Amino acid sequence: GDGTFGSYTLKEDGSAADRKPSEPIFDADKDALFIHGERDGIHIIDLLQTEQLLAEARRFAAEIAAKGGSILFVGTKKQARDSIKSWAERCDMPYVNQRWLGGLLTNFHTISARIDRLHELNALKEGGQLDLLPTKERMSMEAELEKLEYNLGGVRDMKRLPQAALIIDLKTEAIAVRECERLQIPILGLVDSNVDPVSVASTMASASTGGFTSVAP
Repeated sequence: GDGTFGSYTLKEDGSAADRKPSEPIFDADKDALFIHGERDGIHIIDLLQTEQLLAEARRFAAEIAAKGGSILFVGTKKQARDSIKSWAERCDMPYVNQRWLGGLLTNFHTISARIDRLHELNALKEGGQLDLLPTKERMSMEAELEKLEYNLGGVRDMKRLPQAALIIDLKTEAIAVRECERLQIPILGLVDSNVDPVSVASTMASASTGGFTSVAP
């Protein structure tokens, strides 16, 4: 990857807002800062703040990358998966886009052993050794490899805990958020008015939870 982070415009997020507005599940004390107004019971996100906060988040992420740190990209919702994988690979960063494996961060020592197993099985497959095994044993190991690839393929090269996490839809990725909070890993997050922004180190108010096109490559 080139280690860079993509640009963003108000036009992109505005078009997302037109397609799927925010649902008004709202904590006035925490969320009012990011709300421009309300129309027909639908919250209108302040996109000027969104653009400014996205710029701040990009600077923060760029500083981490410049120091050789890593940012874990997280987005398991169907509409986020391809973009998360594409951007993470472009930035040479680890990612989770299929399923968050509980303990991925808080039990990283154990997860690291599973990552080692993933590399071991991949080496056996690429070297042709699996083909030499009895059919039952080969099929068992291939199934194990497939499962490990599904759960850990995006973090196969993550040797240590990340310096931050970019999380799309904090409500869906609640377990990832809790693990980051427990380990005091800063979170860069896209939030709607139905999400508590307090735990997010850099909050980027999103036009809608459905508007993932704002960060698509």
